[in-house]
Amino acid sequence: MSSSGLNLEKYRIPLAEIIRATDNFSSKTLIGDGGFGMVHKGQLSELWQNPTVAIKRLDRNGYQGNNEFLNELEMVSSFHHPNIIPFIGYCDDGNEMIIVYEYAVHGSLDRHLQDPYKRRLITWTQRLKICLGVAKGLKYLHSGVGEHKRVIHRDMKSANILLDDNLEAKICDFGLSRFGPRNQPVTQLVTKASGTRFYMDPIYNERGILRKESDIYSLGVVLFEMSSGTLAYQGRCFGDDAKPQYLVNLVRCYYDDDRLDDEVDDGLDKLIDPYIKDHIEMSSFNMFNEIAHQCINIKLKERPTMDRVIEGIEEALNIQERNPILTECVLKDKIFYQGKHVAGFTIYKWLHRWKSFEAETTSVFEQLIKIIDVAIKDCTSEYTIYLSSNVLTLLFLIQGCLKFNDSSLEGFGVSPSRVSFVKFASELEEAQQIEAKYPTLLFKKQLTTYIEKMYGIICYNMKVELRSLVTICIDQAPQTATQVQIFAWSDDEDSQPSDQTNNWEAIVDFLNTLLNTLKENFVPRKIVQQIFAQLFSYINVGLFNSILSSPKFFNFNNLEYLKAGLDKLDSWCSQATKEYSGLASKKLVHCKEASELLVVLSFHYSKTFMEISKHICPSLSLQQLERLCTLYRGIDNHIPAITMHIRSSIKMLINEDSTNEDKNFILLEDNSSQPFLVNELLTSCKAKYVAGGEPATVFTKYPAFHFIYD
Repeated sequence: MSSSGLNLEKYRIPLAEIIRATDNFSSKTLIGDGGFGMVHKGQLSELWQNPTVAIKRLDRNGYQGNNEFLNELEMVSSFHHPNIIPFIGYCDDGNEMIIVYEYAVHGSLDRHLQDPYKRRLITWTQRLKICLGVAKGLKYLHSGVGEHKRVIHRDMKSANILLDDNLEAKICDFGLSRFGPRNQPVTQLVTKASGTRFYMDPIYNERGILRKESDIYSLGVVLFEMSSGTLAYQGRCFGDDAKPQYLVNLVRCYYDDDRLDDEVDDGLDKLIDPYIKDHIEMSSFNMFNEIAHQCINIKLKERPTMDRVIEGIEEALNIQERNPILTECVLKDKIFYQGKHVAGFTIYKWLHRWKSFEAETTSVFEQLIKIIDVAIKDCTSEYTIYLSSNVLTLLFLIQGCLKFNDSSLEGFGVSPSRVSFVKFASELEEAQQIEAKYPTLLFKKQLTTYIEKMYGIICYNMKVELRSLVTICIDQAPQTATQVQIFAWSDDEDSQPSDQTNNWEAIVDFLNTLLNTLKENFVPRKIVQQIFAQLFSYINVGLFNSILSSPKFFNFNNLEYLKAGLDKLDSWCSQATKEYSGLASKKLVHCKEASELLVVLSFHYSKTFMEISKHICPSLSLQQLERLCTLYRGIDNHIPAITMHIRSSIKMLINEDSTNEDKNFILLEDNSSQPFLVNELLTSCKAKYVAGGEPATVFTKYPAFHFIYD
């Protein structure tokens, strides 16, 4: 048969080449058969660049003949799409009619669904990607493969979907396909109904009117095959059903029976392939089955477009992939880009890409909260700092988009389902208005709670380390005059003996290490200030209470030791600058006043009680002053006269103060664990953004946001 009319001479493969490649159509090379005929595997010669190919040989006694051969040849020679099986060539020498395609290593999809071992190896994510490829291939056919033509496949089924070495879907077998007019409101052809029974559109089967929606119906059947692991023509029992039913009938039973509306979710659970049930995200499964059910709708007008099918499968894939994506964002090694938190920005961009902020219901926020919760329990203090900064970045980006007053929605009691939300669109310079739903508000509230919790954990862990360091400083305080150098106060730092400051150096080193960690993780300065304020308050309480509780500590011999330590801490605050240390130095107020009282007592300065209580030790209570004076021993281990005078004045005031009922108000309470007020932190931040790209893959393309803290 001549094919010159098709102008395909350059694709002609001599019969001798085909015979050589198939070992004269040996049964050893046979890999399949269908309505067209037998399919053999072979390898062409060097002239054809040695490709491994699938060779379809028309069976003269089969259901298809010359017309189907020419029809398929004309079509496949014009296809150029990654989800259409590539055409290699043809042969029509003598009585042979052969079409040669690229060989798909993993064979047809139906064989994977038939074989329990192969089916087990195809994950839900891979199935979604296969279905997405098929949908894109069909869209290509329906959108027009020529200037005025579109193709309706007419036999879309899992047997006509091949899988290459990457499990990429390839649509094949176009013997029954038909060209139709393109760019018309309705494309329909009146033909004799052809196809495979269990995949065929019932409207087409009944009326013989072929439309592109007929392919969409068949695709819907394939989608349900993938989610259930059951081929359309295999009878299967579900639950208490004693009688096997075909797949489409089961689906319609669960979706269309009004009596089962309340049980539809339970019914659909039974349709999950048991091999993927343990690792499937149910919201992904539901989204996928919903679009599949729309495809098999009896009413043509209610079937989705191919664009909608692709969008639905992509959403199901996004939902399924969220967990590993979010897990990698949260748990991956620390990554920064131009001083910005890649994890926080990437999660934010993915949430936009998944349209999570606009969703009425979504599980992605719950997944993210669970991942953060696990990370908090398992990670180190340093990683908690990194994670908290990323979560704060994420919260800040969301907070910058929400246009509402938090106080007006406290408790979410006032219909918060629709709130104005500004979308940072990467492709636009200006923000677009979209509507955020209730899950976004709840997620924001949860993030706020977690940030406060994380910084609380950070401070707690730091205090645990500090406790041992402060204890060492107290325990190793000098006990006798020979252990210290007694001299008048001097501005010359070199005059102070080095052994006085060695114990305090460990605390300074600890503070330096913490500050560097906070800087390296780009923690906002106001949070850094709060952290050090809490730590210095903790040092103040621990050190001051130790002074009050330990008679050995509060004496002249320890005057230089205590003063040197407090000077070291003050010096650290100065070097760290107020930008980071904030008011931390002022948190040592009780210890500083105690050391000043030591100076007064040690050098017998002429100070009245009023001068001491109002100017030297204004923060100390009467009971604390009395306790310090009681504990103090001079260089000769005797109580100076000034001490006796001050104690006498204090006792008189205490006895006269009838309102002071608490005579045991001596030790300080540890109030260092103040909550981090996230909303105040957020209002102190500024941000601006510029156009940036969508993250093609996690951490490989960074969102180009500029994020600046005051």
